[in-house]
Amino acid sequence: MKLKVNLLDILILAVVIAGLVWFFGFRGKGGGEVAYEEEIFVITYMTPSYPGFVTPYLSAGDSVEDFIKGGVIGTITGVAVSEGYDVRAGTDGVLVKSPKEDYDQIELMTEASGRKAENGVVMNGNTYLVGQYVTMRAGEGKLYIMLTGIERKN
Repeated sequence: MKLKVNLLDILILAVVIAGLVWFFGFRGKGGGEVAYEEEIFVITYMTPSYPGFVTPYLSAGDSVEDFIKGGVIGTITGVAVSEGYDVRAGTDGVLVKSPKEDYDQIELMTEASGRKAENGVVMNGNTYLVGQYVTMRAGEGKLYIMLTGIERKN
């Protein structure tokens, strides 16, 4: 019996062996995750105009969860509420800030555990950036709100 092996057979075998080595090499390493030390961050969120009936459902001590990505992203430490507003072009084309009835400006102050990333903070494996909008469940309310500040807690 004659065994005939060509270059294509050798290449296919090499690719299969390399794939198996790669697959089994990473399985035992916890997905390649690097251990890091978490820190506490003060994270602020703000919306200039949100329906006023939501505001009473936000309180210090309430948990904050990312409604889209899942996971706890902090605890409310403070809620600042003022009159909601809109910004529109006036008759002369200049932007004008005007009050919006039955709407509140909401600023949420939170504390969260995570790690500082090059661009923002990582919480629950997701990176959050200043200027990013987050759909969250805070207390008994659901908000679509902008992240406006990230600071390490001393």
